[in-house]
Amino acid sequence: MESEKYLNSKWIIFNKLVLQEIPKTAQDVERIYWCGLNQVLKTLIFIWSKRPIIAVLQWDKRVKMQKIRQIAWDNQIKPAKPEEIKQITWYEIGAISPFWFEADVIKILDKDILNSDKIINIWSWVAEIWFEMMPTELQKAWDWIIEEISER
Repeated sequence: MESEKYLNSKWIIFNKLVLQEIPKTAQDVERIYWCGLNQVLKTLIFIWSKRPIIAVLQWDKRVKMQKIRQIAWDNQIKPAKPEEIKQITWYEIGAISPFWFEADVIKILDKDILNSDKIINIWSWVAEIWFEMMPTELQKAWDWIIEEISER
């Protein structure tokens, strides 16, 4: 699996979780992981004229679009549609991981994630395989732009 190889190449400390069922709702995530939604991360993709932008934030939060637009200095940024996500990542919604390495993207990590000392969970590229790690390990995985981009 490419995501796992990538994390290993960066010396990231993580656990690989193979789920017995694929979570489809927030309630599924809480039940399957036995943790709050603030410990589960989602990857959002935005379309920008120059290159795609990915934003990683906690599942229980919404992205501040104005903040994403400020980072890129462009008001034309918009959330990617399912077909655009598949074109950019080659994957369907529901298994989007921030760990792809061939795409030239801007990577934004929500600052609130780093304020936690709890293990976080994040998708691999396979819906039933997730990775768990400490927020500091996630921070080491990429050259992120770290900004406060979320709200409840």
